[in-house]
Amino acid sequence: MDYYDDLDESDTELQYRHGISLAEEALRVFPEILAASVSLQRQITTAAEISPELLKKIALIIDTNLAAFYVARDGPRWMDLKLVEMKEAGLVYVYYTPPTDPDQIACFLSFLITYESGVKVLYLYEVHVLQQFQGKRLGARLLAGLHQLATDLQQNGGALYNPVGTALTVFSDNTKAFAWYKKEKYILSPGSPQDKRLRSGKLRKPEYYIMVRLNQARFT
Repeated sequence: MDYYDDLDESDTELQYRHGISLAEEALRVFPEILAASVSLQRQITTAAEISPELLKKIALIIDTNLAAFYVARDGPRWMDLKLVEMKEAGLVYVYYTPPTDPDQIACFLSFLITYESGVKVLYLYEVHVLQQFQGKRLGARLLAGLHQLATDLQQNGGALYNPVGTALTVFSDNTKAFAWYKKEKYILSPGSPQDKRLRSGKLRKPEYYIMVRLNQARFT
């Protein structure tokens, strides 16, 4: 793994190199074969290398699973914004494909190393499972791989790759996902938008929460 001197998020070329380094480390953490109803084959790429065709396939899965939430927040052209985000420098994509149809994506996650509330974290951008592969704990296994990667980087990644844990953004209306992340020991980040109790007594939720999960110790 190559290490660079700093984490300058304004330096696009440097961020792309960080993504390549993270992808190399992910190869050592995420299993090559993920057993489900069939044995799924691991694939890894980065925002610097992802093909337009693969980007569209991944975007379609996001659209299938979360379009209603994005439309409510960003309007009918939300996908234009999402496609720009999906090419953010430094992003790593880990995805699994069936052996009989390597062009199909059964499940995937994307992440990068960044800052949250002043500390370094592995930030989870997306984790999705195609509908016909749901119910096999694939999402939980992908998330477990991310947690293991964060722990390994904290122990062996040097000063730069030293995340205290993982972080993510979740729509406040996506109660199923929010409950899942809480079960996986995520808590609200100190920098997260918070619920607000109005004078009428009604609870107003923000559009989204930022959640964090520590490798160890307390998030301060």
